[in-house]
Amino acid sequence: MQQPSPQNTNGSSEPNHGPGRPTKCNEKTLSRLCKALADGMPIKSACAVAGIGVQTLSDWGKDNPELEARIEAAKEELRQKALQTSGRAITKDDWRAAEAALKLAFPEYRQNAKVEANAHANASAAAGNFMLPLSPERIADLQERRRKALEELAASKRERERERERERERSIL
Repeated sequence: MQQPSPQNTNGSSEPNHGPGRPTKCNEKTLSRLCKALADGMPIKSACAVAGIGVQTLSDWGKDNPELEARIEAAKEELRQKALQTSGRAITKDDWRAAEAALKLAFPEYRQNAKVEANAHANASAAAGNFMLPLSPERIADLQERRRKALEELAASKRERERERERERERSIL
C-alpha cells in the first residue's frame, strides 16, 4: 500500500521534510536573497533580508547545487552595475572613479601593492664589492660636514629656546 506524500500545513504545495517547521527554501526567499546580493549587500546582510541564517544558506547549498549558480549570478549582476556606474563616472571626468578603476585593473596603482625582490649573494661577492672604499680625504670632509650640521642644529635649538623665553617674559608683563 502506497502512502500519500505529506503536505505542509501552511498551505504551501511544497512537501513536508518531516517533523518540525516547514522549510523556508522557496522561490520567494531565494529571490529576496539574490536581489539583496545584486544590490550590493554582503552575504550575512542578504541572509537577514531573506529571513534566514548564513548557516541555513550553507546547508541549503549542500542540497541544492543550483543555489550556488543563482548566488554567483546575483554577484555578477552587482559587478555589471558597478562597472556601468564606474564607466559613466569616468566618462564624466570623475578622477576618483578613474583612480578606483586603475587600482582595480592594475596592481601597480594600488597603495598596498607588494613589491617583492629576491637578492642572492654569496660569500665571495660580499668581500667588499658592495661598498666602494672612501679616501681619507673624503672621510675627513664628511666628518667636517657632519660636525658643522650638528653645530647649526644646536645653535638653532638655542635660538628657539631664547625666543620661547622672550615670549614667556612678554606674556607675564
